[in-house]
Amino acid sequence: PETAGLSMVVSQKQLFQALASFLKTVELPAADFMCTPVLTVTCQSFVLDAFGIIANKGISGLAVVDEDGKVVHNTSSQDIKMWVGGGEETAEGKKHLEDVSALEIEDFLVKVRASRPALKDRHPVCSAHKEDSVGHVASMLEKTGYHHVWIVEDRVPIGVISFTDLFKKVF
Repeated sequence: PETAGLSMVVSQKQLFQALASFLKTVELPAADFMCTPVLTVTCQSFVLDAFGIIANKGISGLAVVDEDGKVVHNTSSQDIKMWVGGGEETAEGKKHLEDVSALEIEDFLVKVRASRPALKDRHPVCSAHKEDSVGHVASMLEKTGYHHVWIVEDRVPIGVISFTDLFKKVF
């Protein structure tokens, strides 16, 4: 007898990896694929404000910029997952999350990423230029494991390309 049910879940990352060899051949300029405007927060923004923007705007990431508007970090829903997953277990078996309400986003990112050995050597941000090919952007996404590439002019973010943007425009 047939049984109904879920047999497999394919993540966005797995789908991207399966299609990366094709995407890396696309020679169109990144400018044709980037989404604008870019939502940003400054390094001094409070972490919960940044997470609030991510939640309220229904996006998965933000560019973190310095006082000159130059992108210096990337924050995403993955950072929220790392914070939630990194809580200490209490005697009752519940997670106790560190209060991050007073932390600026830059301090939070440094702290949460330092707690994950695999992320310590990872570049804090991934960027390209609007003249770069989509193939180049796809290669960067594949190599870094990031879900976003910020399109910059003089390190100021002017657009963003994500896995989803590539899927929507190429397929």
